[in-house]
Amino acid sequence: MEAAAVAYVCEMMSTPVMAVKAITDLVDHPTATAEQFTANLTMASRQLGENLLKIMDFCAPRSVRDLDG
Repeated sequence: MEAAAVAYVCEMMSTPVMAVKAITDLVDHPTATAEQFTANLTMASRQLGENLLKIMDFCAPRSVRDLDG
């Protein structure tokens, strides 16, 4: 939700933005407990850490115009 608000403001200001998110809380999951949240947070953080450098390497040699989808 926060990324959507940031993206909206950036769009209104004609400012490029890219958000990278990891989902940690599964509200509709049958076992939506604190324990499940902690497990999801651990996994999401690890995956984000592993993939953020790949995303940055992909974006670095490109212009904003190249990345505009």
